[in-house]
Amino acid sequence: MDYICCSCCQRKTGEKTPLVGRDEDLHKKKKSGEDLQGSLSDYAPLERPKIPAIVVHCVNEVEARGLNEEGIYRLSGSDSQVKELKKEFMKGKGVQKLSHINDINVVCGCMKNFLGGLKEPLVTFGLWKDFVSAAENSDRALGLSEMYQAIGQLPQANKDTLAFLILHLLRVGTNAECNKMSLPNLATVLGPTIVGHSVPYPEGPQIKNETKDQAMVMEKLFEIPVDKWESYLKVDEECHAPQSPGSS
Repeated sequence: MDYICCSCCQRKTGEKTPLVGRDEDLHKKKKSGEDLQGSLSDYAPLERPKIPAIVVHCVNEVEARGLNEEGIYRLSGSDSQVKELKKEFMKGKGVQKLSHINDINVVCGCMKNFLGGLKEPLVTFGLWKDFVSAAENSDRALGLSEMYQAIGQLPQANKDTLAFLILHLLRVGTNAECNKMSLPNLATVLGPTIVGHSVPYPEGPQIKNETKDQAMVMEKLFEIPVDKWESYLKVDEECHAPQSPGSS
């Protein structure tokens, strides 16, 4: 599977678009009334694939040297290094290479903070219940059909980014013997980041209940065939990089 070229997506993103993720304590920031990041589309290129450059850079770096890293996406990198990496992205043009970041978990943390700090999750508040309902459907075929419908209603940037991330995480999951991150583990760890909650300010029991829903939705997304995800990401050939290691 080809993965998307950092430089191509970066040129489309534009130099003036800030790429940084959120502060570490998002809930405190929300309740304090401070301004958060915009929607995903605010950080995406105008042309497809509409994937924010920070996501492309971080994913490609994990593809290059983190697929066998034990605990990838579960372990946290140094807070200070994550903040420093964010500052580099705040310069506007993004970071063309991340090889100077020794700890790959810092790269993962940067991307997770960016996604988690958006005004709404990738699946959006308006479609959140549709995704959960599809994942709950005991009829697998019907549930997948409902999931396709929900994905199809996403804004283009959200759809492109979700497809890009799921394809990446499926590759991470195939290396579970080495990295100890099976798809269920990835669903639990990344559900809060990718699926998020149904409302901006969840409280108490709602947070607990929706955490289970997040993992359930992620596992259903992982059941979607690779070729279906690839169909969501059809782009011009010049926007692809050489095949990632181990792909056919």
